[in-house]
Amino acid sequence: MVVSPNNPTGKEYDKTDLLRLAKNLKARNGFLVLDEAFGDVSDQTTPTTGLRLEGIVALKSFGKFFGLAGLRLGFAIGDTEIITKLHAALGPWAVSGIPMEVAIKAFCDTQWISSTRKTLANNRARLEQLLIQSGFNIAGGTSLFTYAQHPQAEQIFNLLCRAHILTRPFEHSPEKLRFGHPATEAEWDRLQNALKDA
Repeated sequence: MVVSPNNPTGKEYDKTDLLRLAKNLKARNGFLVLDEAFGDVSDQTTPTTGLRLEGIVALKSFGKFFGLAGLRLGFAIGDTEIITKLHAALGPWAVSGIPMEVAIKAFCDTQWISSTRKTLANNRARLEQLLIQSGFNIAGGTSLFTYAQHPQAEQIFNLLCRAHILTRPFEHSPEKLRFGHPATEAEWDRLQNALKDA
């Protein structure tokens, strides 16, 4: 199983490497599960775009880029033989009409998709600049979140919590935090002011 882009690092894997891995796995009666839940945030194509998905099952989500986590909706695309077996094992997966209608409208709203990608890219640049000015090193991320490193990350996490700003800490990497984008100018100001006190 490969997550691309990865959460929280944002690492994306090369299409050629993924195809090679899938081919090697298929030769051993295995297959590659490619989690592309964060793949829609970029103007770049996802690793499975335009591929014959032999030996690959790609997982997609409406909860990340589209911000529709409440739908609890996603889907799998891929190798016909594997998808057929998956369907046989799971049986019919009931999805009500409302989530399907919302999903269709979301996918078809190309104007919103284009505009949102630009907004997210601008917010990413703005957040990275703010974090760099606050002494962080940028360790990765996507247009939805920034993965940043600071020697006092644990103390900053606690300070931000007191300012009602939640970041994601990492037990295995206590010097790193994952930041999402503030939603309003007031929230940008609150983050900037909180980081000044850090």
